[in-house]
Amino acid sequence: MDLALQIISLIALVAFIVLTVYAVISLNSMRKLSDDAARSLNTMTRDINELKVKLIESLENLDNTAIQIGSSTQRLEEDVNSVTGIFKPFNKLATDVYNKISPPIIQSATIISAISKAINVFANVLVSKK
Repeated sequence: MDLALQIISLIALVAFIVLTVYAVISLNSMRKLSDDAARSLNTMTRDINELKVKLIESLENLDNTAIQIGSSTQRLEEDVNSVTGIFKPFNKLATDVYNKISPPIIQSATIISAISKAINVFANVLVSKK
C-alpha cells in the first residue's frame, strides 16, 4: 500500500508540475498579449491626439477662411455698389436723351413715309395716264 501511495503521490506531483509549467507559459503569453495591447492602446492614443491637433488646426484655418470670404464678399458688394452708382447717371442721361429725341424722330419718320407714299401714288397716277 505504501508503494501505491507513493506512485499516486508521484503522479500527482508530476501532474502538478506539468500544470504549473502550463500555467507559467499561459501567464507569460497573457503578459505578452497585455503588453501588445498596451502598446497598441498607446499608439492609438498618440494617433488620436495627433488627429485632434490637426483637426483643431484645420478648424482654425476654416474659421480664418470663412472670415476672409466674408470680408471679400463685403468688399465685392461695395465695389459693385460703387460701379452701379457710377453708371446710374449715364443710364438716366441716356433715358432722358431718348425721351427727348425719339418723339420728333418718330414724327419725322411718319411724315417722310407719308410724303413717300404720296409721291408713289402721284407717280403711279402720272405713269398710268400715259
